[in-house]
Amino acid sequence: MRAPGAGEAVELQVVIDGTAYPVFTATVEGEAVDTVDVVWPAALVPEIVQAEQAIEVELGADTSGSELKWTVNGEVFEEGTMIDVVGDVPSTLHFTETSGLDHPFHLHGQFFQVVDREGKPADEPGLRDTVVVRGQGEVTVFTGFENAGRWMAHCHILEHAEAGMMAEYRVSEGDDGM
Repeated sequence: MRAPGAGEAVELQVVIDGTAYPVFTATVEGEAVDTVDVVWPAALVPEIVQAEQAIEVELGADTSGSELKWTVNGEVFEEGTMIDVVGDVPSTLHFTETSGLDHPFHLHGQFFQVVDREGKPADEPGLRDTVVVRGQGEVTVFTGFENAGRWMAHCHILEHAEAGMMAEYRVSEGDDGM
């Protein structure tokens, strides 16, 4: 890409599967100079195949006490149950949200692809580590859990994480029995 002349707009785009997504727009100042074209390699996005394990994750709220608590699978972090998953196998995580509020939910150590929202195929290309789970909604993501170990998962709204919407998950190294 070459910048146009002074005073003209230039747009940075990411092209995925032939579709251009605008990322940044700026106005050029000064005189144009010779540049070198940079060709970025395409990101390797794994093929989505039949999942060998399916994990259900419910995001919600506990209003039974004097303070609102945010939950993962009905539990606040301090009392939460470890989520065990087998590593290096095709997997889906199906998130449902029951409180009515959106939660940008983040998995440490793993990347995934969004495959559906509200039971319909999603057009959200690329690898991610955070997905917005809409209020009273559902979203399914596909991953391989390539990174073994103990990891955190949490809502990226810090007040929600602080009030309990965090969980720990353990990724085994395949056949080690966790």
